[in-house]
Amino acid sequence: MTAIIQTLLARLESGDDGPLLRFALGKSLLDASDANGALPHLREAVRQNSDYAAAWAQLGRCELALGAEDAAIEAWSRGRDAARRHGEVQAERQISVWLRRAVARNAGNA
Repeated sequence: MTAIIQTLLARLESGDDGPLLRFALGKSLLDASDANGALPHLREAVRQNSDYAAAWAQLGRCELALGAEDAAIEAWSRGRDAARRHGEVQAERQISVWLRRAVARNAGNA
């Protein structure tokens, strides 16, 4: 476990909570190849702030890593919509690329 993950977990355990903390913890765990550990934190980040496009994007990555392609598509769809609502053009573009690829893969498997 990395030092940053330990620090973020300690903050969470001390009662500090919020979408940014959950996002940072989930992304750090995902980057450390712990998708199972990341999933509840990313889900909590978007539960606490449903307009958090970056958290939706990472949740999609996490779901895909766990083999839940339909859940990844749903997360990316919601993240793209959140980015669009807030004028986050670059986030919208990036999420749209992931979404198109996943939809195409999913259609190929049908």
